[in-house]
Amino acid sequence: GDMVTFEISRDVTEGLKRIASETGATMYMVLLAAYTTLLSKYTGQEDIVVGTPIAGRPHADLDNLIGMFVGTLALRNYPAADKSFMEFLYDIKEGTLKALENQDYPFEDLVEKLDVQKDLSRNPLFDTMFVMQNTDHVEIRLSGSELALYSREHVSAKFDLTLNATETERELAFNLQYRTSLFRKDTMERMAAHFTCLLKAVAEQPEQRIGEICILPEQERQLVLHGFNAAEADYPQAK
Repeated sequence: GDMVTFEISRDVTEGLKRIASETGATMYMVLLAAYTTLLSKYTGQEDIVVGTPIAGRPHADLDNLIGMFVGTLALRNYPAADKSFMEFLYDIKEGTLKALENQDYPFEDLVEKLDVQKDLSRNPLFDTMFVMQNTDHVEIRLSGSELALYSREHVSAKFDLTLNATETERELAFNLQYRTSLFRKDTMERMAAHFTCLLKAVAEQPEQRIGEICILPEQERQLVLHGFNAAEADYPQAK
């Protein structure tokens, strides 16, 4: 696997924070709605399932226990083209809260109940993940030493696509992890650019319909409108 990294501007980040505040949603929900919208744009589908990890510690009694409790939720959403992004965000909010309320339900039992055809080479419910981390800047000081955070790149892709988002006090940073057997790096770089455009469009006009959100950067948009549509041809004059 491989990954591409990118960031969005502070203005767009602030716009997304305002949307979260106005709807009573979290930044996680806003970004999940945006990512699901992007997948819908790419696939032409309005029924999208995205996996997401959960802490697996729903009770306060588990907070101080040492151990691996992380689980997985499969979040199914419907980004219909005629919905506004805000309407879809409310759907995401409601669905995510319901999923979290039922996070104790064993994933294996869910797969069995749905009677999904199993393939040992892939997850039975989803091929893409969304992960969000909140990172506070912490200074660590040791006598005579300076410590700095080091970001380790993961080169093994567990899913076809995984979007990792990191929220700091001022900005949002992303990395898009992908299977190199399925995607080229330039394709993923375009997807990152499309997601950046989508976030900017949503931050500026959250009430626009999903089908009307443009995800193309201006240069690519002009290429599609004029470069690929250059159908002019010379015809011989009638004799």
